[in-house]
Amino acid sequence: MPFTKKCETATLPQHHYDCGSQPMFTCKNSIHALLEYVDGELSESDAAQLREHLHGCTPCVDFLQTYKATPKLARRALVDQMPSEMASKLKAFLRSKLPTK
Repeated sequence: MPFTKKCETATLPQHHYDCGSQPMFTCKNSIHALLEYVDGELSESDAAQLREHLHGCTPCVDFLQTYKATPKLARRALVDQMPSEMASKLKAFLRSKLPTK
């Protein structure tokens, strides 16, 4: 994964800038690495860089929390049943929008 030297959001803390030999994670890099990070598949060095980025980036921490909560919310949504009257109306509406042959 290629890293850029500067975070695309200028208002974020100084630690988002590369101050040494290793490039730092940007917000964009962090978002792209989250799946591997959450699944424990990110290399230890990349995971450490991501944790460093998350340490000072509230928007990315918020995104990570939302990202982690999504599967649970989706499972819960699948459990709920739509009332039969609403389901019938929705089916009728969708069928009315299908092109006629």
